[in-house]
Amino acid sequence: METEEALRRSPCNSDPVSSPQGEFRKVTRPKVLIVEDSFPLQRFYREVLNEKYTILQAYSVDHGEQLFRKHPDVAAIVMDACVPGHKPTTPPLVRRIRKSYHGPIIAASSDDDFQDALISAGCNHRAFKHTVPDKLAELLDPDR
Repeated sequence: METEEALRRSPCNSDPVSSPQGEFRKVTRPKVLIVEDSFPLQRFYREVLNEKYTILQAYSVDHGEQLFRKHPDVAAIVMDACVPGHKPTTPPLVRRIRKSYHGPIIAASSDDDFQDALISAGCNHRAFKHTVPDKLAELLDPDR
């Protein structure tokens, strides 16, 4: 059986949170899909964002598409341009996702041309990779 501490640190979408009366209630955190092939960046995003959001991490285009199909209720998507490699591979995925998803998709790249390619494919926001947490907070936590 899980301890209360383990439940509090759970990465699940619905986490138990203790009320002032000591009762537990479920709190739903927004889901964020991150399509990025860099393990260090994925680790950084997970460490910085995991407290506020449920993070769905994809390291390939195919895995990103699978996770989106399984979780179409994501609050936002962060899309690297080159997954994997050094040439844009994700614009077709953005176009496919855009057919059914109208929420924020962030073009996350250190290269302006790659951001432009993702914006042309359907991303509606842009951020350099190190500013993704701030961009998500701006989009998902406007009262911060």
